[in-house]
Amino acid sequence: MFLFLDKNLFKQIFFSSSYCSIHIHTANGSYTNDDFNRLEKKIKNCIDYFSYHIAPYRYLRLDIVEMNWYGSTYQDGLAIVDKKEFKTYTLFHELTHEWIGGIISIKENSDGEFLIRESLNEYLNLQYLRHAEGDSLYRVAIDKYTGLYNDFLEDNADMTIMSIKKYVHSTHPIIMYKQVILLDKLAKKIGYEEFNNSVFQFLRNRIGLLTEAAQFLNFLKKTYGTQVENYLKAI
Repeated sequence: MFLFLDKNLFKQIFFSSSYCSIHIHTANGSYTNDDFNRLEKKIKNCIDYFSYHIAPYRYLRLDIVEMNWYGSTYQDGLAIVDKKEFKTYTLFHELTHEWIGGIISIKENSDGEFLIRESLNEYLNLQYLRHAEGDSLYRVAIDKYTGLYNDFLEDNADMTIMSIKKYVHSTHPIIMYKQVILLDKLAKKIGYEEFNNSVFQFLRNRIGLLTEAAQFLNFLKKTYGTQVENYLKAI
């Protein structure tokens, strides 16, 4: 993806992390130096978190663009975030994709593809939030997702992740809310630290390989046995 940004419209903020240079492009003139300082710290911490747990960030440069957009998206070394979501953890969802979908390749059109590409990505994004901001803010996010999922069920039938096809938007409530809630329940049952370390180990072992949901689910079943039976039935 190539972006040509008018330097007269977009302000560029530059800083460096231990792994790469980071360039923020924004047309929002209301941000203060304090805003950028806080953002710099959070972005660096996010890169450090996933570089430590999965693999070092692999590019020398990361560009983050805030702009009017139909949503938020990512490419290797590039995160585009809708200005309405720029100060939320949506930004860090897109940064997490530098590992999930970037360093960890996901087999396209495979059964349950979105379980890895989006659901697990969002779960890990929220684990970074929990690590950086504390459990209370994390619980607020999970409670919000639980409410949105219940709202969806008022007018829609429940679905399994394996029934979600490519044409469904990645923010579908089954992908973004239900599956994240289920992963949270499983992690809470097993213990967040133990479960997250197991997930990170699985991901490290998948570097350089195409990854499918079935491999992740088989890993959980082999690792935790009967503890994941309810999770496997619910997804």
